[in-house]
Amino acid sequence: DLPGWLMVAPNTHALADRPTYNSPAKQSLYAQVHELRIAEIDYCLSRLRSVKALADLPIAIVGLSEGAVAALAWRPDITVTRVCLAWPCEPTYFTDVPKLPDDLATPVLNVMGGADTFFGPQNSLSAKAGAPKGHGAETLSHFVNAKIVLYPKWGHRVLDHPQARGDVMGFLNHHLSHRKTKQGDEHNDHNR
Repeated sequence: DLPGWLMVAPNTHALADRPTYNSPAKQSLYAQVHELRIAEIDYCLSRLRSVKALADLPIAIVGLSEGAVAALAWRPDITVTRVCLAWPCEPTYFTDVPKLPDDLATPVLNVMGGADTFFGPQNSLSAKAGAPKGHGAETLSHFVNAKIVLYPKWGHRVLDHPQARGDVMGFLNHHLSHRKTKQGDEHNDHNR
């Protein structure tokens, strides 16, 4: 599904001592999981950036559910494309919204199912704990490159649908290919 792209998918779930939960759980347990996922991004990116051929490639941080929290929360001081799948980028039983990226031009994609049993606006764990919108339109309203995709009948497993993959790839192609071209042009200008 990713022609021309390198995808690295670390498997935190393979860690023997990983904190686990069954929702709903204590906020402190969710917080441990979110911290681990952010540390996972730091670790993987530092290892990737240590490979000279990969050091200057444009990147995107993509996360699903608890990984989406980490994708949005990772290093708000660094402008990098973010994709948040199956987490509505709003306060829920699962987490408050982390500090958002500092740069309001940061591209952020939020893809949600309207019938998500964890984060949907009705009949979900989040709805039992409050009045969720079920998408990040309010949270991301100041980001000029934010895009919200809401499929009203879908549940939590948004990547089971080819349309969602198309949404993600279109977003990444638009925001990362543009950067690759600019970096390539700068590289060519530098070599002239």
